[in-house]
Amino acid sequence: MSTRIERGSLVLRVEDNGKGADPELLNARLAGASQEEDTGGSGYGTLNVHRRIRLHCRGRYGLRYIAVSSGTCVEAVLPLQPELPVRDGG
Repeated sequence: MSTRIERGSLVLRVEDNGKGADPELLNARLAGASQEEDTGGSGYGTLNVHRRIRLHCRGRYGLRYIAVSSGTCVEAVLPLQPELPVRDGG
């Protein structure tokens, strides 16, 4: 897991070393172009997260899959917000 700031956005990156997945197919699925293709799982969880980010943040934000040499890598791109005050849990 890693984080970085990219063009005014916060990017959260999660990468594993499993068998991997096709980032082009998964990104097409997120875009709605290929929801019928089998990716080895339902993909409903990541699609749901992507749609919620897009609904709340709009524009260029959401999930994106990145090609890596082994495993799978997904990035969550979120708007970078200035420091907000921390509220007590009460």
